[in-house]
Amino acid sequence: METPSDPTIKPFELPADTWTSLEEMPADLVEMLRVYALSQQDDVDSRMLPDLSYDQLMELYDDLASSECVAAFDDARPIGLGVFHQLRDSDTGARVTYVEGVAVAPEARRRKVGQKLISAIVSTASDRGDTEIRATAQPTALVADVRMTSRAGLQPEFEPTGGDGRISAKL
Repeated sequence: METPSDPTIKPFELPADTWTSLEEMPADLVEMLRVYALSQQDDVDSRMLPDLSYDQLMELYDDLASSECVAAFDDARPIGLGVFHQLRDSDTGARVTYVEGVAVAPEARRRKVGQKLISAIVSTASDRGDTEIRATAQPTALVADVRMTSRAGLQPEFEPTGGDGRISAKL
């Protein structure tokens, strides 16, 4: 059995929106958006990438357009995406990196891809002087999110916030 190669993690810039149909969209972008859609689902154990319409893909694209992304590639094929942005804490004024989502294609799971994406986000946050990483965790994803954050070298704290919860870690 062939061992999968170590994924390449790098910043991912969304290409300019110049298409009008699914057929015109870059194939790697469609695949990346399908991977990202996994992080928007309640079923974190989904074994299949969702089939998405052009309108659904464009909605995801618009969500990502104002965020920063790091992507994982197996050769040239996208297998993971981490989405984040910087904000200021309203109480302290500190710069904080907020993780919108981390998603890994089903066939690439259990290869530490999510951990590597979180590590890349942490590195970016640390390099620019942010003091904390935050994310909102759905109850179905809480255990996986805390585990992935811990394996990336952070000491996560969990704070219940209604149906969801907030995970945070000091840098």
